[in-house]
Formats: sequence, C-alpha cells, structure tokens
Amino acid sequence: MCTCAQVVIVSPLIRALETAAGAFGAGPFSGSGRPLMLAQSAEEDERAGHCAVACPEGIPFIAFEGCRERLGAPLHPSLQKPYADLYTGT
Repeated sequence: MCTCAQVVIVSPLIRALETAAGAFGAGPFSGSGRPLMLAQSAEEDERAGHCAVACPEGIPFIAFEGCRERLGAPLHPSLQKPYADLYTGT
C-alpha cells in the first residue's frame, strides 16, 4: 500500500478505477473493514478477473468525471490527436 497519498482522484472509467485500486489499495480484502473494489470473475475475451481489494484507512478515493478523456481538442496542443483530414488529404 502506498502511504504517500492524501487523496486519490480518478476517472470513473472501470480501467482507471482498477488501476487506482491496484496502486493505492490496501491489498486483498479479508472480510473486515470495507472493500475498495469487489472481486470480479474473468470472462474470456471480455475482462480480466481480480480479487477484492481492501480500502486503505485515511485515504479517500474520489471518482471525478472531470478526469475522463475528452472528445475534441484537449487543453494543451501537444496532447491533441491529428485530425482525420490529415489522413484523408482533404
């Protein structure tokens, strides 16, 4: 468990939540306290399985919609993806 964080703010997308739980969670959930993420069974070609992850004491987790990837131009030009017209030659 990482003890350096005071708060974890993460996108509400499942892959981001799973990454945050793995990086900042308190390890496998043993049944006492509260889980940060419940166990998930694997489905072939759909999703990976994982055990339940315990919630660390004193570190709040916030799923914030503002952390999601944006459609369109991002804030900084260096993060922009090329426009489709560059590929089509129009």
